[in-house]
Amino acid sequence: MSAAPEPERDGSTRSRGIRRYIRYALGEILLIFLGITLAMSFSNWNEDRHHRRQEIEALADIVTNLKANDDQFRRKIKQDTDNVAACERFVAALDRREPWSDALGRDLRQCRWWTSPFLNSAAYESLKTKGTDLIVEPELRSSIVNLYEQVYAYLVNDRDKVFWAFHTAVMEPVFNRHVHPAAPDQYVPNDYASLLDSTEFSNMLLQKIDTQRGSIEDQQDALAETGKVIQLIETRLAAEPH
Repeated sequence: MSAAPEPERDGSTRSRGIRRYIRYALGEILLIFLGITLAMSFSNWNEDRHHRRQEIEALADIVTNLKANDDQFRRKIKQDTDNVAACERFVAALDRREPWSDALGRDLRQCRWWTSPFLNSAAYESLKTKGTDLIVEPELRSSIVNLYEQVYAYLVNDRDKVFWAFHTAVMEPVFNRHVHPAAPDQYVPNDYASLLDSTEFSNMLLQKIDTQRGSIEDQQDALAETGKVIQLIETRLAAEPH
């Protein structure tokens, strides 16, 4: 009679125990890995969702501001166009050496003014504090930045400042030499015969007309660019699932 040596049974048992332990350990490691992966995926998904919500809110605020700017441009373009027309009527009357009338006084009063851009930019300034990279689409982001930093900035920092400088240095002194306000809606000449012969006054009005026409063209360009960006933003917002 003989039997398998006891030490061999002990070795086999230990070998099976080690294999079970390795499988268990590998299972634990796999579970930990899957848990970390799922947690990271959820964190990334939640972060992306938060980022997308911030982007949509920023775009909605910007498009609201841009629609207000659109309305403002339309009103001011019309007002400036009416001002230019009043100047042209007055200059034509001087060329024809028409007698003075209240209508001429009203035209001259209207001719004197122009509009300044006071544009809505609060939403864009808020976006800049968060970083313009919040807007994911490069074309949309570039269009928004260009509109505010180039198109609008030119109107405010260049065109309007030129107008103010011209008004202060040229228009005010020439107006004061030749006319004075007689009522809230009209001017009258200090000496109409002198005004008819004043090349200084007519040249000033012609320069004002030319400058204001340039301003109108710039506002029309800004209006067109504003409309394009509004359309881009509204397309992006419409694509967002509700």
